[in-house]
Amino acid sequence: MNAKKQSLSDTVYEHILELILHGEIACGEKIPEDRIAAQLGISRTPIREALRKLAADGLIEIYPKRFAQVISFGEEDMRHLGVVRLSQDILAAQLAIYHGSNAEFDKLRQLGQECRRYQELDDLYMRAKRDAQFHLYLSEIGKNPILLRFQQQLYLKTRLLIVSQKAADRCDLSLHNDIVDALTARDEQAAVEVIVRHLGSFYDVGEGYRYSLQLLQK
Repeated sequence: MNAKKQSLSDTVYEHILELILHGEIACGEKIPEDRIAAQLGISRTPIREALRKLAADGLIEIYPKRFAQVISFGEEDMRHLGVVRLSQDILAAQLAIYHGSNAEFDKLRQLGQECRRYQELDDLYMRAKRDAQFHLYLSEIGKNPILLRFQQQLYLKTRLLIVSQKAADRCDLSLHNDIVDALTARDEQAAVEVIVRHLGSFYDVGEGYRYSLQLLQK
């Protein structure tokens, strides 16, 4: 694929991604390929390339020669997502305690404060975006590129889930500050406990599983 073609498909990918993350194409809805092609003045080829990338991200499902649609979340899907998110965020925090600097933790705290401000403004899109940035930066501090890549894909789904469920009030964002406090104190057990409180109830991850996670960290 030449650079110009790659650039066009990347632009289309970002366009469709923003439509999905803004809720303009809702969970379970078909991707309006013809409408997007007409709006952007392009052929279907770069759209199909963009859709393949979105499918690789796990945000859409493609039914060959039929249509593509945004994924939906059932209760079991949410629990599965929550289990993985808890596990990866705990690992991210452990690595951040080892590798992170106080300056990085200060930046993380700022992202958490911005996330809470957008929730107070009832801006669900920006709240979800800043929340993802908070957790991705936590992973970045840990200096593990493999974990960061996993988290980047996971948090695209997380942003979609928050917007689709209109779930801004189901997660206590004040705990972002407590997470940073624990990281700054280099207190691994406290960091794990706060992350479990922060995420466990949102995803309806059972108390037994949450307790097992905490035991594993001791």
